[in-house]
Amino acid sequence: MYGDYSRVRFVPTAHRPVNPYSAVWAQQGRLLLDAELNEQTAIVLEYLRTLAVDFIGPFGGHIHRAGFKVEREGEGFRFTRGHYYVHGLRCEADHTPELDLPDPPFIIYLLVWEQTIGPIQDPALADPALGPDAANTTRRTKVTWRPHATPRLHGSQRRLSGEESVEEIIEGFARQNAEPRDRPLLRAGTSTHEQTYAPEPDTAPVSVPYRGVENQLYRVEIHTGGRADRATFKWSRDNGSVELALESLEGPDAGGELTAKLARMWIDARSGLEPGDWVELLDDDWMPAGDPAPLLQVKTVRPSAREVVLAAGSGTYEFDAARHPFLRRWDQSPAACAEDNAIALTEVPEGSADWIDLEDGVRIQFVETGAEYQRGDHWLVPARTATGGVLWPSSAATPLALPPLGPARYRAPLALVTRYGEPEEIRITDLRTLFTHLAWPEVEFGE
Repeated sequence: MYGDYSRVRFVPTAHRPVNPYSAVWAQQGRLLLDAELNEQTAIVLEYLRTLAVDFIGPFGGHIHRAGFKVEREGEGFRFTRGHYYVHGLRCEADHTPELDLPDPPFIIYLLVWEQTIGPIQDPALADPALGPDAANTTRRTKVTWRPHATPRLHGSQRRLSGEESVEEIIEGFARQNAEPRDRPLLRAGTSTHEQTYAPEPDTAPVSVPYRGVENQLYRVEIHTGGRADRATFKWSRDNGSVELALESLEGPDAGGELTAKLARMWIDARSGLEPGDWVELLDDDWMPAGDPAPLLQVKTVRPSAREVVLAAGSGTYEFDAARHPFLRRWDQSPAACAEDNAIALTEVPEGSADWIDLEDGVRIQFVETGAEYQRGDHWLVPARTATGGVLWPSSAATPLALPPLGPARYRAPLALVTRYGEPEEIRITDLRTLFTHLAWPEVEFGE
């Protein structure tokens, strides 16, 4: 989750066998931290979603209220309205987005994840009583889905023949969701070499591994996915929470520069931009898959005109005000950028002494696993001035190598599309799993 948090205390299932806590209890007269309140929300959500999976299965919908049935509409397809559960996440079918379709046979499926929403994406979240320049208060998460089509059987490279059974296809998706491929691993820590400060001749030097002047929540995120030789990453010291809404975007001009007009200027340097910063152009169509646009470097800031001039790079830049475009700041200052302007990822074998330095003594290490990185995979590293270190699980003083905190991605099959007959016609086989009330225990595939 993007946002200005102190830390994220809840540990997802990928990092532990079971969650040791069932609730968070506030005590009178004590300080309540954002991390504790958010942990309570996460505990309840995981409980309810696990319960839904236990009763419904990895995906399913009620036989009378399920949506996402694939039907023909002209030369394309549409989804029926209703809702459908994918690993406990309730997806609402209220529209049918455009979908690139291969030649039959192919499977139409949903990619489902949860993403963070703020007042830029939903202006109704901001209360005008706080004023136009007030910092946003809370953020929301939203279950988001995108339809995809594939001519291959999920979890393998085998192309579909059109003769696969419904059970075979559903089992392939369920198995991949329950047993994801090997995950990439990252460990974080602080510099072990001595950083000493002796302001007076009679003052003893003090070792300070983390040298930042503020507590920070570092976010390390995969920018371009793929194997280690292709993947790149970026990082933010504020968990990617610096977001700037766009009013317009012009260019690139003859000099290869874009001019972004901001909806409003920032109120402090911590939430603003300066020349040399890196930003990512995003909107409502972001998803944790596919290839991103290159990061853009800030060239000039014009506060009086609310404009920021950006080096355009080699990508294409579409601006649609209806999709709530915005810039997200990233804080790396790489000496050499990859083609996408992020940082080239380097894996090291277990036990290696080679680390990647971020800043102020904070460092990370991508451990060699052979796994594939996915766009949006991220890790959070809380850094604390009180201890001069980072909050990261360790064993025998060695930081553990952990999989990404998220985002969790789930896939659910909707329909198998094949051709049949002479002349050929399109056949749609419903792949949804439908259920009735618990008092009626039978389960059906399709209708």
